[in-house]
Amino acid sequence: MPASRASLYRRRAGVTATPPVIHADNQSSRRYTILDIVAEQRARPAAPRQPRHLATHGCDVDLVLISTEGEKAIDVFHITKAGAKLTDAAIAELTADFHRTLEA
Repeated sequence: MPASRASLYRRRAGVTATPPVIHADNQSSRRYTILDIVAEQRARPAAPRQPRHLATHGCDVDLVLISTEGEKAIDVFHITKAGAKLTDAAIAELTADFHRTLEA
């Protein structure tokens, strides 16, 4: 079923949107904080704002992986701040900012 028809079907069936999942990982890489963002494709128009959010928080992006699976958009960023991984406080601020943007 095409994405637009699937979205229409979900709306008619009363199926609610899946909230975005944002996960920051400081364990998998010795050098980077890995930020995973999984959201419905309809939230993808926010994607051009992602680098702006990262820059606003003082983050440098070394690698970006972008994918879609059905109606899910999956974006992965390898990021640092001032040459180091993000602190827990910086991660909390960044993920809260992404949640506000994607859920709007």
